[in-house]
Formats: sequence, C-alpha cells, structure tokens
Amino acid sequence: YTTLFRSRYHTLSWDKIVYVGDGLWDLRAARRLRIGFVGIARNERRNALLKEGAMTVLNDFTNLPVLHSALEVAAVPAWISSLVPTGISD
Repeated sequence: YTTLFRSRYHTLSWDKIVYVGDGLWDLRAARRLRIGFVGIARNERRNALLKEGAMTVLNDFTNLPVLHSALEVAAVPAWISSLVPTGISD
C-alpha cells in the first residue's frame, strides 16, 4: 500500500480526515469514527442531518470556495442527548 499511497497522494499522512456524505448512516459513521463530517443534502435530508448533529450541510459541490472552507472547519457530529449510547460520551 505504501508505494501506491505515495504515488497517488504524494504524502504518507494527512493533517485531517473529513467524511463527506448525504445520509444519516454517513453522519453516524463519522461520529463513531470521531472524524469531521460535511453533509451534502437538500430539503428533508438536510434537515435530518442537522437534527442528527451535523454542523455543516451544503446543498451541493458547485461552490468550491465554500466546500473548501467547510472541509477546513469540519467538526465531528455532535451527540444528540437522546442518541448517546451507553458508555460513550464526548
């Protein structure tokens, strides 16, 4: 993997990993992994991501400066008090 990794990305490490997704399963995976999350959704799906704890949900990828800013400040989705599993806290 190291040679492929190096040739494709020209690095051996990153400063930050951000999960970009459009579903609740994506948000929940990012939360469980404790990595930043940026949602891409509209209407009801957007509302569901925000209600579930997403800090940032964009409509789409078309505005690259906005997307870049969102990736820079992406946060781990918050645990909603009714969703906190036993034995897990932030």
